[in-house]
Amino acid sequence: MASSLPLPGNVGLRYGSADVFERADTRASVVARLTTGDPFTVAGTEGEFYRVQVPGVADGYIYAQNLVGTNMPLTVNEQRNADDRAALAARPSGFLRGLLQRLRGSA
Repeated sequence: MASSLPLPGNVGLRYGSADVFERADTRASVVARLTTGDPFTVAGTEGEFYRVQVPGVADGYIYAQNLVGTNMPLTVNEQRNADDRAALAARPSGFLRGLLQRLRGSA
């Protein structure tokens, strides 16, 4: 089944270079070091890492904070934060807050 999620775009390094790890762990072996302009593709996430495909190198993982782009998949923490915000927004207003909203006519 094809995914309807948009592909990551305008993906690049936040800083001048970034290590590509063998596993989603900064203590894992470094399999490559990317610098600005090196080609790579974001293929998903694992924990707080993006799984990347680097031409000529086995797939690896870059710590999420080292990449920028549009339509990036959410890391575990980003998904948790989005879920928390959605749950908070869906919660009924507290009595006092709800009363003030009704008095203002915005309920």
